[in-house]
Amino acid sequence: MDGSPFHFVGSLKANQAPELLDVPLTDYETIVEYPGLKAYRTTRQVLGQERTVVVTYHEALY
Repeated sequence: MDGSPFHFVGSLKANQAPELLDVPLTDYETIVEYPGLKAYRTTRQVLGQERTVVVTYHEALY
């Protein structure tokens, strides 16, 4: 992926980054373009590489 000219989006299972489930909603940012959606952005080691991780939360989908 790193040498590719393409961008990729993947997903993690909850057991791959369980500490992210403990981040309080007060640390999330509201996404204005999508009413009700909140997101928390951070970085983590994923499969041995530093990656951007975005956790989303929406009350209706919770």
